[in-house]
Amino acid sequence: RIIAEMVARIDSLNQMVQDLLVFARPAPPTRAPVSIGRLVTETVELLGTDPEMRGVTVDVSGASPTLTADAGLMKGVLLNLMINAAQAIARRGRIGVSIAEVDGRCEVRVADTGPGIPPEIREKVFEPFFTTKHRGTGLGLSVARRTVELHGGRISIESPPEGGTVMVVTLPLA
Repeated sequence: RIIAEMVARIDSLNQMVQDLLVFARPAPPTRAPVSIGRLVTETVELLGTDPEMRGVTVDVSGASPTLTADAGLMKGVLLNLMINAAQAIARRGRIGVSIAEVDGRCEVRVADTGPGIPPEIREKVFEPFFTTKHRGTGLGLSVARRTVELHGGRISIESPPEGGTVMVVTLPLA
């Protein structure tokens, strides 16, 4: 039990160092044609390998347009959004991921049914080092925003009246 806790803390520290390195020196994207549907599916499979996420189901729907993007960087963005959504629902329940073509662009929406993000902190969540989590670094969403912007896209937050949070990533089509 003690060794498992030590390993968990080392993994947490390693993730913090990785986040800091990515934030301090982001890698330029290596772009290639990629199916966003395939990226989402691979990211869902990756999320499913985490034992803490056993109680989370991810429902994927929509089109699968082709983007010109860095697959590894975009998977990182999607994984961050899905982990945040899973944490918002206490790692129990459903996350919805929908993909659509809207006005000549690709829109990926990651929706959870958690408590939502209070209006007074919605704009702060993209600031470096801002976090509401006990073990968070506050770099996940700022790195995600930078990555999406390097791809010519944008990321935003919606708070539906019925509750929860929807993170919307809009990217140019190939």
